[in-house]
Amino acid sequence: MHITDIHSNLRTITISNEVYFNCNDFFELLKTENDIRFIDCIITPFYISNNKRYELYEYELIMSSTESFQQYMTIVAGRQYESINNNVLEIRRNCYIELSDRINSDITADVIKYIEYLMDNIKLKNEVKDIFDEYDASKIFLQSIIENKVKRL
Repeated sequence: MHITDIHSNLRTITISNEVYFNCNDFFELLKTENDIRFIDCIITPFYISNNKRYELYEYELIMSSTESFQQYMTIVAGRQYESINNNVLEIRRNCYIELSDRINSDITADVIKYIEYLMDNIKLKNEVKDIFDEYDASKIFLQSIIENKVKRL
C-alpha cells in the first residue's frame, strides 16, 4: 500500500472539502500493516472537535529522501543550524524522518514513534486544552498526505 492511499483504509472526515483521517486508526494500521511504501511527504495533524479544527502545524511530520535533518532545518530556518533555538530543534527532530537508504519497516517504526510523540506531548495537550477546554487523543486527525515541499518556519 502506498502512503498516499492510506486514508482509503481508515475512518475519515471531510471538512470544507478537505479529508482527514483519524490518528489512532492510522497508528493501529501502522502496527499491523507490513507493506506501506513511503515517499517524500508531509503529514499535518489537526485537533478536530464539533466541526472546529485546529492545525497543529508545529508538529507536522516531514518525510524526506533529499535532505538530512540538519540540512532541512538550515533551509527552513534560513540560518545556520547552530543558531536555531534548541526548543525548535527538539520538536522538529521528533517530526522529521529521513527516508534515504532505509527499508520500509524502519520507517514505519519511526512513524509510530512520531505518533506516540504527538499523543504524549504535554505542550500539545495543554495548547489544545487552552483552545477547546479538553484534550481527547481520539480527536487528533491527520490531513491527507501531500508531497513534501520544503517550506520556511
